[in-house]
Amino acid sequence: MKITAQDYIILAILDCLDDTIQGMGVRNICDVDYELNNNGSWIEIKRKDGKEMEAKDAFWLGYLVREYV
Repeated sequence: MKITAQDYIILAILDCLDDTIQGMGVRNICDVDYELNNNGSWIEIKRKDGKEMEAKDAFWLGYLVREYV
């Protein structure tokens, strides 16, 4: 899953991945790569086992991230 957004949103996602138990679980099963840049910031979350990230996992991650934005 690749998300392009403004820097503050990418930073909120990173904070959520570090600070919540659900985020830590995502970090445990996924590789996270990101780039902060004023015009094209992005974050990419890929499962380590090569499978697609499930929609429910993306939903709950988004639900938690909204607390950080």
